[in-house]
Amino acid sequence: MSLSTLPPELLTHIINQVDAKDLSNLRLVSKNLQIVSTPTFGERCLHNLAFMFSEYSLQHLVQMTESGLGRYVKKIMFGTHVLKIKTEEELAWEKWEMQEDEEDEMTEGELEELDREMAGMDAEEDDDEEDGGDRIGHLEEPSFRTGHDFHTSIAQGTTGLDNNNAHVRSEDPETTHPTHDSSILLPALTLFTPLASAAFGLTSNTDSYVVDAGASSTLVVTVNKKSCDITSILYRGEELQYKSTGSHISSGLGSATVTGEVIASQYAKITCKTSTLTHYIVVKSGDSALYMATYTTAEPTIGELRFIARLNSKSLPLEYPFGAASTIAGSTSTVEGSDVFVINGETRSKFYSSQRFIDDQVHCVYRDGSDPIHACMVLPNPAYEASSGGPFHRDINSNNVGDYTGLYFYMNSGHVQTESFRQGLHGPYAIVFSRSGIPAVSSVDTSFFSDIQVTGYVADSGRGRVSGTASGIGSSFQTVVHWYNTNNQYWTYANSGGSFTSPPMRPGTYTMVLYQTEFKVAETTVAVTAGSTASKNIASGVTARKTIWTIGSWDGQPTGFLNADKQLRMHPSDKRMSSWGPLTYTVGTSKLTDVPMALFKGVNDPFTIKFTLSAAQAGAATLRIGTTLAFASGRPQAKINSYSAAAPAAPVKIDSRGVTRGAYRGFGEVYDIKIPAGTLVAGANIITITVASGSS
Repeated sequence: MSLSTLPPELLTHIINQVDAKDLSNLRLVSKNLQIVSTPTFGERCLHNLAFMFSEYSLQHLVQMTESGLGRYVKKIMFGTHVLKIKTEEELAWEKWEMQEDEEDEMTEGELEELDREMAGMDAEEDDDEEDGGDRIGHLEEPSFRTGHDFHTSIAQGTTGLDNNNAHVRSEDPETTHPTHDSSILLPALTLFTPLASAAFGLTSNTDSYVVDAGASSTLVVTVNKKSCDITSILYRGEELQYKSTGSHISSGLGSATVTGEVIASQYAKITCKTSTLTHYIVVKSGDSALYMATYTTAEPTIGELRFIARLNSKSLPLEYPFGAASTIAGSTSTVEGSDVFVINGETRSKFYSSQRFIDDQVHCVYRDGSDPIHACMVLPNPAYEASSGGPFHRDINSNNVGDYTGLYFYMNSGHVQTESFRQGLHGPYAIVFSRSGIPAVSSVDTSFFSDIQVTGYVADSGRGRVSGTASGIGSSFQTVVHWYNTNNQYWTYANSGGSFTSPPMRPGTYTMVLYQTEFKVAETTVAVTAGSTASKNIASGVTARKTIWTIGSWDGQPTGFLNADKQLRMHPSDKRMSSWGPLTYTVGTSKLTDVPMALFKGVNDPFTIKFTLSAAQAGAATLRIGTTLAFASGRPQAKINSYSAAAPAAPVKIDSRGVTRGAYRGFGEVYDIKIPAGTLVAGANIITITVASGSS
């Protein structure tokens, strides 16, 4: 009895069971079977059987859910009936034979017999599970392939089967009769990971390299040989790469010398070289990840160094960890420049996806639901060592623009930048693809880079560490230790007792800084040598003062002030912001939210402080104002009662917008304003603070 003799009306029923939107995702190619894209494994298998082979009863095919498929396939594999893959020509001949041979009709009784056979498989499955199971019955994912506001911020103090596998012979039905030799056993070659996974490897085509990770969670990546652009990212058979523009360094290298090689049968490495930059893309056998590193000897001409993965926004529309704050799809207008947008009355920008470097270990774009996928940028130490800005710098991480969703690693930029750009090896870093949620940074091991000849890479064995104790920081603050020199930067949190150990550091002499959260309180130097740990303690240099009153905390952040809880994720003009003022703070009765986190010249200045002094307090004094960021050389100018203090000298200029793009940290200036004797009085006093502008 041939299974191919089922009544043709069964196929119609089968088709009716399949979501119509997936029909276009299937095709039968002469001599080669290719699945283009289907949403789930269970659906994909159903489509294979229903459309490509048309050889089973509806009642069995619709039983093939993700949980029940293994039982069904074992029966086909080892039972008396064999499913076969056939080309279009073979199917044409078979249809002709069926019309000629009426003995091939399958009876209702035969179908019922198959039903009884299937019903007996539950017990077999239980036995298999107790014995460790049969690998053919243990289904995993198959591998398919397809080819000017002026302001100052107040802070402290205030695969398919490929061409070499599983050929299906195609014969001309007009001249050649197809034989059983032209068929392939379905269970052995098309559906099951144990026998059908694509092999790990690198394929060199005329204009591209194709890397197959060979993993059960299949990843197939295509890289253009001329530009180094990633033009295809197939994950579990689904195309995640945006088709109109590739994923690349900066805005694309334009042209590069691109080479590919397989190292130790385990690593496929693509190297892209220009006169000043070498970019590495590495796929490790069995890993659904792109490991990368970028070596530079000069800054790219666009003035920033980043990797951007431009991914399919229909597949990966969401952003982690800050959600829709940086999703600009559907925007109707802009409020500032061409990078802050309005959507349903709310402001959005790619800048609102930023995270402090010290906390930025994993950020993702993803989809949720019954078929979730995460694509995550994972930044293990020492990913940021050649970046610029220090532990509290922040930059763009993700951005759904509508056409695509961007996933970024910014190594340096002019976005509120406080340091010169560093050159050398940036990374390693990785884009990890997952169906099981957000990967932990600890799960990504890049130590194998020492085995694959990456320029500038230094293994842990060639590095040293610094350990010690940080003291003088109150328990309400974070204790952060930071090391930097011209070439590298590192940081770590100290524990509650002040103990710390640095990440592995390149040998050299470093400036070592202690922060009270983000407020610098001490600085020293330390030498690091390979293979050893230097012992170095550091203590806060802040001395106790006789303080009359303080507004806020000296932590280097605007935390607690008005709108500080929103400023990182929206524009100051956003309707969700509280009114900026001008505001008045009365010492002893007002709340911290009566202090704006930023002063904008002509918008919410002056800021007024009212306070009462005793006769003993009414003498010469110092008003200390801490700021974190200035735009256009903005700084505070104070008037104490009738005394107008001189404007402080202009701060070091940062040529970048900040507070309107979700940043609050610059150089962190502290201004001491001397109040002469006779200015303050016993009783009520008033201080007003306005914004002074200009370079002098």
